[in-house]
Amino acid sequence: MCLLKQSLKSNIYINSLKSKINALKRKEISSHFNFSELTPKYSEIDDNEIQNISKTLRWIKCPQIIKFDLKGSKKLTDKGLFHLSEALKKLPSVHTLDLNLSGCGRVTEQGVKSLTDAIKRLKHLRKLSLNLQGCSQIADTGLKLLANSFNGLASLSEIYVNFSGCYLITNDGSKKIINGFKRPYAMRSINFDFSLCSGVTNETGTAFGQGLKKLTFLEKLLLLFHKCGCFGNDGLMNITKYLENTTSLKSIEIGAEGCMCLKDSGLLTINNALKTINSLQVVKFNFARCHSITDQGLKAIENLAENTKLKEIDLNFKECEGISDQGLIYLGDFLQKIPGLKKICLSTMGCEQITDKGLCAIGESLKMQKSLQNLDLIFECCSVTDVSFISVTEALKGHQFLESIYLDFGCTDYLSSKFFASLVESLSSMANTLKSFKFKLMCCEFMGDKDMETLSNCFKKLHSLEDIRIWFYNNNKVTDETLISLSKGFKAIKSLKSVNLMFQGCNKITDKGVCSLSEGLKQSAHLENIDFDFSWCKGITNEGLSSLSKCIQRLSLLDELNLNLEGCCAITDIGLSSLKETLGKSKGLKAAKLQFTDCSSLSQIGFKDFVDVLKRIDSMRILNISCPFYRMDYENY
Repeated sequence: MCLLKQSLKSNIYINSLKSKINALKRKEISSHFNFSELTPKYSEIDDNEIQNISKTLRWIKCPQIIKFDLKGSKKLTDKGLFHLSEALKKLPSVHTLDLNLSGCGRVTEQGVKSLTDAIKRLKHLRKLSLNLQGCSQIADTGLKLLANSFNGLASLSEIYVNFSGCYLITNDGSKKIINGFKRPYAMRSINFDFSLCSGVTNETGTAFGQGLKKLTFLEKLLLLFHKCGCFGNDGLMNITKYLENTTSLKSIEIGAEGCMCLKDSGLLTINNALKTINSLQVVKFNFARCHSITDQGLKAIENLAENTKLKEIDLNFKECEGISDQGLIYLGDFLQKIPGLKKICLSTMGCEQITDKGLCAIGESLKMQKSLQNLDLIFECCSVTDVSFISVTEALKGHQFLESIYLDFGCTDYLSSKFFASLVESLSSMANTLKSFKFKLMCCEFMGDKDMETLSNCFKKLHSLEDIRIWFYNNNKVTDETLISLSKGFKAIKSLKSVNLMFQGCNKITDKGVCSLSEGLKQSAHLENIDFDFSWCKGITNEGLSSLSKCIQRLSLLDELNLNLEGCCAITDIGLSSLKETLGKSKGLKAAKLQFTDCSSLSQIGFKDFVDVLKRIDSMRILNISCPFYRMDYENY
């Protein structure tokens, strides 16, 4: 497989960048410098290019917001960060700094030192965002340098730092970071991600708990410890020990996915602490794959019902094997006690003890949520039927404020025509408000083309719908008729901006369905994003790809295209040529992900010609292509 990224068009990128920089100089922008507007994401920029970009900062008069997105720049080293830092030192007026260095694996603590030396000089800095995800050479010294840089920032009120995957970090570094604030009473938002930092343990939780004692005016707290194997109950309990001091807290997000040491008592402690904070509006817990959590942990969440201002609940208990119907009954009772919620997200995917009884309790509780605007329900449970799914759709009837719905019923054989009729009736009641509909099914043996026709006809009534995502995996009940029905529904939606359809392994789909779908989307004048997955739909040939190409050509506002045709062996250079001609004329396409892996009928010469054309699209920011050939064949382009 060959992965070709935007860095492969470096000469064209540099020329385009120079013209944009010159324009920038002429404008003499006074407040906002967004580097991501000048360079594509994921481009592997080197130190010299960073040096050139850094020089342009002097042309900006008194910039207040600086954003650099250098994600995945594997050629970037400490030298490049030194040049950038030297430029930042001369910009004392900056109040917002956003640096994305995720995946820059050659950055070390020396680079962090350069950055922190610059950060110290930004005396007016209020917001700092630093993404160091996957910068695996950064260890405790880097965190200590960051903590020291905070000491001189009297105006700092919001901070986000992502250390995910920096596996050299231990408690010694993480304990320093929370104590680095010169004026803790000025802090309003603290966000730290220590996911995959195996050296971070309960000691870090204790340090953060003690640090929170000083942050009396904190409004937002985010702490992530996903897959930190030694973080558990004691750490969580110590974090929450002084939460009651944060009387202004509005939002809290705690994540500890895969932390096996986390138990029900930890959830009881945190919820007991949170129930005393009257200002709380948003609660997000991600305790997926914490196998020691049981129904009693979910019962502890009932304590939050005392928070009368609560507006958003997001709970992820994916693959928590100790959760059964009783746990969902506890959750249902909790939801009935707080009828003013605007957003509910629940995931119990893989909790195999859950049956219709538990899901029906959730469905019953939704009847009370008449102010609900966003609903995400992820219930991939093996022992449920459409009885529980119908209870959910019936509960949604009359919810006039719902703007977004995501229903993930996973791999179930039990969805009947009665369910689809109920779903359509519920959606119809949201005709003037629903903007996003996402629906996921796998291997549903009882669903047929008629059911999809019923759903597609409903789309014609949803006048505000902007985003549709429908996912089918390996579903042999999906045929061309399903795509024909969807096409008719899409034609009637004038507001449609994004379409995401997954038909992976649906082997009854052919050119007939693809051509119909393409014809229907031609009318979508506002469409900005297309994401189609037809992988291993072997009935798709050059004819289908050509029809998609003609559709894309008509969509003048399209700026993102994801197309997966992996395993479609009937596609040849002829089909690829039609796509090449369309994309080559594009003036606004910013991102493309095109997958042709295992398309064995494509030739190396034909694919090279295809790539050469895509490399010349000036507007492209993200380009990711997979093909049947080796990476080495294209690495020098």
